[in-house]
Amino acid sequence: MARFSSNPNVRSTPYLIPLNRTEKDSIRTRAKEARMKPIVFIRTMALDGKVITVPVINDDDRIELRRQGHNLNQLVHASHAGGHPDIEPTLSSLRALLQRIDQRLIQ
Repeated sequence: MARFSSNPNVRSTPYLIPLNRTEKDSIRTRAKEARMKPIVFIRTMALDGKVITVPVINDDDRIELRRQGHNLNQLVHASHAGGHPDIEPTLSSLRALLQRIDQRLIQ
């Protein structure tokens, strides 16, 4: 049995919705695509009428972005230490990677 709270911000009131298997599977699928728990997806859709999803980058791009970030960080450290590293190859590679990621996120 649910406990009811006097705090209006605590979600303690259940709201049961009968669903058939197809509806339930569809909600689970759409919630997973939105990277949300099904209950959060249902609440958001009911209250806001829409779910805004933010595309994610794939693991390969995330790893490459992290690697490029490390390279850039090392170049900055070398520059601050008085060195004059050639940063253009790293910046060029980073620009290309970011452009590739931007194109995937726009699609």
